[in-house]
Amino acid sequence: NAKCGDIMKMYLKIDNGVITDVKFKTFGCGAAIATSSIATDMIKGQPLSEALKLTNKAVVEALDGLPPVKLHCSVLAEQAVKAAIADYYRKMLKQERAGIKLLINCAGYGIIGSVAETGYDVSVGMVKTNCEGLTTVTQLSLPYMLEKSRIINLASSAAFLPQPDFAIYAASKSYVLSFSRALNVELRERNIFVTAVCPGPVATEFFRIAEDGHKRAWFKDYFMADCYSVVKQALEDSMARKELSIYGTAMKILYILSKIIPHRIILKIMRIFSK
Repeated sequence: NAKCGDIMKMYLKIDNGVITDVKFKTFGCGAAIATSSIATDMIKGQPLSEALKLTNKAVVEALDGLPPVKLHCSVLAEQAVKAAIADYYRKMLKQERAGIKLLINCAGYGIIGSVAETGYDVSVGMVKTNCEGLTTVTQLSLPYMLEKSRIINLASSAAFLPQPDFAIYAASKSYVLSFSRALNVELRERNIFVTAVCPGPVATEFFRIAEDGHKRAWFKDYFMADCYSVVKQALEDSMARKELSIYGTAMKILYILSKIIPHRIILKIMRIFSK
């Protein structure tokens, strides 16, 4: 930690994707040691997918609070856990001498509601899962991508324009779309192709989580797509080396409109229909 000079090392034993044991070595103050200890207790026995959800706020709450000047220690604990998991993934790729032909980044979630009423953990969790997680996996995988391989990143039609009451999710997917399109250009010399998948509403478990206290806009039901059809087109578009995969006529029209009509006008119309 650049602020105080604390150093935290974390060691994981992983069997079949589950953290079966955790050890740590911390050089620093009592708060740094305490956050290290509680973080290891919180992730032991957890699948990697759950351990990655650990937040510094959860660490602080498990300790019944920390002095404001020591909150950076909880951030260090979170970073140590995620760095250890990333290191595990990197070592596994090297150990297996991996050659990746198809990388699909589809982890993500969104919660409906205004920014002010959405909890801190949920808000930050969306950004970390939708943006940081996707970037991390991509970054670690790039050295092992083979020639003519494909990367498919799940963005969303929400990436086309801002969405009040879905602001963080839409912004995170806008990042995925921009990142994917730029990466597609960067990797052309290696003959690797990146496709951003931008569907509208899809009939999956997504909305069961997203509608935590708030119902989705009624008009979205009219554009609900079948998940198998979305996946089929995404794979076909990826094989065709397309940078965008947009399923359905309505979403393609929305994409065009978002390019030619000022966003403030579209947002006003959406606001009217969502009431």
